[in-house]
Amino acid sequence: MNTKKYISNLAEALFLAQEGKKEEEKNKLAENLRRILKERKKEYLLPKVIEKFEEMISRRQRIKLFLAKDQKSDLIKKIKSFLSEKFKGKEVDIIIDQNLIGGFRVKTENVLIKASVKDFLNEFKTCL
Repeated sequence: MNTKKYISNLAEALFLAQEGKKEEEKNKLAENLRRILKERKKEYLLPKVIEKFEEMISRRQRIKLFLAKDQKSDLIKKIKSFLSEKFKGKEVDIIIDQNLIGGFRVKTENVLIKASVKDFLNEFKTCL
């Protein structure tokens, strides 16, 4: 297994293991990982594993809002506020998708809301 894959696997394992755990348990998990890497003489990988782990957390705490075209800043603020409230304080990234005809898509780790004209037309086409 190459080093990048090994780092990703360790970060993913750490992420999955720490979900729902108390702070003390999370610290024990991190310490166990450090100990295991030290035993395998790979302790030098720990900073990269932590970096990848933090990247995973950041990615999973974000909402992607795809819009067909740029909108007024006050409307964007309202949308961000609404989505952040509905998805428990997650950060919202606005992405302009030229492939959308109109409407929007909202994507999180577990949710995909398709409310675009393109999605409607594609769905309509498959029904015919």
